[in-house]
Amino acid sequence: MAFVFTELRVATSGVAWKGVSSEDVTYVQATDLKWAQWLRVARGFQLRLGLRDHKKERFDGFVREVQANWGPI
Repeated sequence: MAFVFTELRVATSGVAWKGVSSEDVTYVQATDLKWAQWLRVARGFQLRLGLRDHKKERFDGFVREVQANWGPI
């Protein structure tokens, strides 16, 4: 099983995500964030963020240890 390791940064100002295979950075400001949820997916874990404009951002590629260290959100 192969995972795409990524970089996720969390700060009081928001969340930033950069995938390994892409130079694109996704940034969600803290004021736009309504909820966060961990999901078990086929190859690990996914972090899903709900935004104020009713959109959702999904971040894939987390291993069990990362999700366990963060715990419930």
